[in-house]
Amino acid sequence: MSGAPAEFALDQPPSDGISQVVWANSSDLLLASSWDRTLRLYDVTHNVCRLQVEHAGAVLDCCFDANDTRAFAVGMDQHVTAVDLATGARNVLGSHSGVSRCVVSHVESQSLFSGGWDGRLLGWDARQSKQTASTTPHEGARVLTLALSGNRLVVGTSKRHVLIYDLRNLSTPEQRRESSLMNQTRCIRGFPDTTGYALSSIEGRVAIEYFNPEPAVQKNKYAFKVRGEAEGERERNRDQHTVARARGVVFVVDDFSSLPPLFAPSVRSFDSVSPRLSVTARARARSRCCTQ
Repeated sequence: MSGAPAEFALDQPPSDGISQVVWANSSDLLLASSWDRTLRLYDVTHNVCRLQVEHAGAVLDCCFDANDTRAFAVGMDQHVTAVDLATGARNVLGSHSGVSRCVVSHVESQSLFSGGWDGRLLGWDARQSKQTASTTPHEGARVLTLALSGNRLVVGTSKRHVLIYDLRNLSTPEQRRESSLMNQTRCIRGFPDTTGYALSSIEGRVAIEYFNPEPAVQKNKYAFKVRGEAEGERERNRDQHTVARARGVVFVVDDFSSLPPLFAPSVRSFDSVSPRLSVTARARARSRCCTQ
């Protein structure tokens, strides 16, 4: 986009809160799911909304397939739905018995995984659109977030449990852990180098975790509070932040992403600040103030 501004608003945005945004694997296409019950496909290069698909309820999560020709969406309608991005045609692969909360696509195996408030983790063959696996990660706990890291699937539940599965065997998790953060898990994302994952919570903190259980590796894990201000914003926000702290406002970390070698938690909340941090250096590399 030669000559285009570094940041700009996309046309035809959702009319309610955005639950997820996902970049395509090999193009400048962007998926956005929303509480307005729509799944939208944007051509970012030309700032065009190519497709808008209505669902029966709020759409809570979405992802692309391996070829960026289909999208998968889950939400309040309890379904796991495939959407043809050329035609907009919808195909319900299956359903959870409660809200379908999260969905991820494993590009290499062309597999799909969904988690729901019914406590189930479901596996799907994205090519044949059929269910291949069903398991309950932790009895009595809702599945709130899923993350892929290499051939591992990390599951976060409503009772702070974290379960790590080998994708080739979903019958039994290879590791069972408890979140190192004190409050409910909000989001988990795997590291690009497949060595571990980051976990955020409703208390505004992020934990850096590693898969290798050896003590020498585990001693490197840590947690930090996501707060920061861009240079020049400190004075303007000082009174606002003072009031927020006095009222006990928590800056929830809703989502984040990884950009090797940096780790960039993106805070979608009252705070409106998106710091970028280095996992290895344990230091803020850059901070910018976002507009919502």
